[in-house]
Amino acid sequence: MVYDTRTGKAIELGEGAGANFSVDSRWAAWIAGSVSDGPGAALDLLGEANIQDLETGERHSFGQGRSIVFVDAQRVAVFPPERGQWKVYDFATGKPSADQTTPGHPFYRITPEGNQLWGTPVAGSQFPRGGNSRTTFDLREPNGALILEFQAVAAVPAAPNEIVLATAVQDGLTNIYILHTDTGVAEPVTKARYGDGPNWPFSATATGILWTEGFCSDHQGHMTLFDRATKTLTEIDDGIPPGYGSEEARSGALKPGGVIAQGFFQFPSLIDATTLLYIAVLPPAVPPNVPTLPVWSPDYRYASYTSGPGRGGLC
Repeated sequence: MVYDTRTGKAIELGEGAGANFSVDSRWAAWIAGSVSDGPGAALDLLGEANIQDLETGERHSFGQGRSIVFVDAQRVAVFPPERGQWKVYDFATGKPSADQTTPGHPFYRITPEGNQLWGTPVAGSQFPRGGNSRTTFDLREPNGALILEFQAVAAVPAAPNEIVLATAVQDGLTNIYILHTDTGVAEPVTKARYGDGPNWPFSATATGILWTEGFCSDHQGHMTLFDRATKTLTEIDDGIPPGYGSEEARSGALKPGGVIAQGFFQFPSLIDATTLLYIAVLPPAVPPNVPTLPVWSPDYRYASYTSGPGRGGLC
């Protein structure tokens, strides 16, 4: 099932492994087939590899496969029944692509202007519960040339020539800055309480910065939103919707377009960053005994559930 949060309708794709979405958010890809109950059942499904235009209902099949993902704006990759090499197709024609490369996930973040933000943990800075209080971040051009280097506990691209960073943790506290990478000027924002370990929710866009005060600690507070236009701080009353875990680990991520995605690991609900009202809350996954994750389209209009392995907690 694919949920359209703009219209409030559900698009039924049929039984199979959960959908993922194209870079333009228009197409969904999934493996169709009968899924048995039990952990990991949908992870080893063999069925028909399909994509569907979510606006028109147009559907294409690429034969039998175990997984299907979008490689870029024109290509999909299908993992074959015999578990060999991925096979790449041009999904406009349905034929094998002349380019069979399948780039992996990079170990760096790509900034809006196309540079690379690398992070290397500093030895000896480990928190008792995991993660590091200090990481050396390198901002590099696509050819690898170093632009600048700094240390922080966290850093994320926000807008062209801007990185939002949180300084190395001292006594549980960090200072948040907006670093203007074209000039090297660091603009102070506020002080925040970091927490007791890894996975600190920290995100930023051109309009705001979002984090959780004292994440997973005895001093944990609500998610805090900094509005860059008004320079105001707002604590978000982020009660977790029923069925999605406890409030012991409030977590969210600020996304482009003024949306806060809220939840654990992945996000089953969306909050409007201006009104702070819920835009959408996905229904609980079915069946409930199979580990699942909500997956959103890049524009956060469509969502579906996909199966995933079990894991520990964020804290």
